[in-house]
Amino acid sequence: MIVLLLAALFVFAGIGLTSVEESGEESADPLPLVCEPGIPELPCAEGVEPGVPYVMTLLTHCQLEWAYFDGRYWVPAAPVSEPGGEANFADGVMTLVSQGEAVFVADSGPEVRFRPAPERYRPPPCA
Repeated sequence: MIVLLLAALFVFAGIGLTSVEESGEESADPLPLVCEPGIPELPCAEGVEPGVPYVMTLLTHCQLEWAYFDGRYWVPAAPVSEPGGEANFADGVMTLVSQGEAVFVADSGPEVRFRPAPERYRPPPCA
């Protein structure tokens, strides 16, 4: 019952998630703007499948400093000079390579390798 209520809420709010299937086709569900804690669906929630690219939008307002993916925060393995995408967002796909690495490939801009952030990590405020 709770799952049905959450599904109805996501449909009503226009929140949904997509993944790129092995055939290269996207599912028809809309995508959340940016993953964050509390969103109970993949790719935000824990449980993404390794090797499966998930369509995501990352916040880039103050550089690409973090991503929330698979139920935890991730940080770039190396500084990112140009995030790509719109001024505040980068669209693309994130793939879990291993428990210690995820790769974001932006629609425009560089490929970014991420590593898990420390458990107590929270995104820094943007000045």
